[in-house]
Amino acid sequence: ERKSVGRERTFQEDISTFEEFDEIITFLCEEVSKNLKKIEKKGSTITLKIKYSDFTSVTKSITITTKIDDYNTLYSNAIKLLHSVNLKDKSIRLVGVSVSNLISEDEVMQLSFNFEDSL
Repeated sequence: ERKSVGRERTFQEDISTFEEFDEIITFLCEEVSKNLKKIEKKGSTITLKIKYSDFTSVTKSITITTKIDDYNTLYSNAIKLLHSVNLKDKSIRLVGVSVSNLISEDEVMQLSFNFEDSL
């Protein structure tokens, strides 16, 4: 069974401006959100992967309390992770966004019903 859904992009020319980062993260989050909806899964851990031009890499993750598949939540958290990475004086070769800790739509519904029943 699938553990995560993600997309990454390797660039022929390194990128180095926030506008370029924002554009690619927008695209990646849109694609990941579409794929999550297509397979009817939601997740709670969002991961940003960055590989620099010298081929060193950094991975940052955040786990949120809700299960998501929507673009807005995914994008806002990916940008938050991007701001936690040192981008000064570095060019980027690859950017990736993924969502893990997946459960099905049915499991999300079951969890919400169980929670409401316990109130």
